[in-house]
Amino acid sequence: APVSTALALGARSLVGDFLLDRLTRTGRPWIAVSRGPGRTDAGGRWLQADLLNGPTLPPADVALLLLPIWLAPRVVPALAEAGVRRLVALSSTSRFTKSASVDAGERDVAARLARGEAELADGCAARGLAWTVLRPTLIYAEGRDGNVSRLARVIDSFGFFPISGAASGLRQPVHADDVAQGLIQALDSDATKDRAFDLPGGETLAYREMLGRIF
Repeated sequence: APVSTALALGARSLVGDFLLDRLTRTGRPWIAVSRGPGRTDAGGRWLQADLLNGPTLPPADVALLLLPIWLAPRVVPALAEAGVRRLVALSSTSRFTKSASVDAGERDVAARLARGEAELADGCAARGLAWTVLRPTLIYAEGRDGNVSRLARVIDSFGFFPISGAASGLRQPVHADDVAQGLIQALDSDATKDRAFDLPGGETLAYREMLGRIF
């Protein structure tokens, strides 16, 4: 059977390069769509388009959505018009971990994530698209993320990192390439259709222990 072309939306994100690399290595052609220019290589092509203003997308069978989940429902009509019948989207475990935060901004993020997931599922059901939502934890990629790499830069500059109290709050770092692998595996699995999954890293670490690993 011919290999289906994958549309990658939001491919300039942290996970994007790893995802396109994996698609290329497995021989699946891809079309990355974003407002700005991006990479070009033998595995696929880049299309500049405004995703939030009713773009006309090229024909494709499947889609991988790396854009914020609360924006994802807005592109479902265009995906359906392009012939997409299967999509996998990224959300975040912050939907749960920040829902009862003392910080109003964090509670708002959790609410937007939950609303985005629900609206995506409803939009896909209305147009006959099978969907999967993956919720990563703390995503990192050496030198490129704003979490682990930021801590590493402070440690590298000063040789220490200040903490307050026991620093026992738990973290589950997950590498961006592992998230990319999860996206592709979910895309190719019938068992993941119309379901959502948390996608944590392989270990649960206290914040102090995570800093020790970074050192």
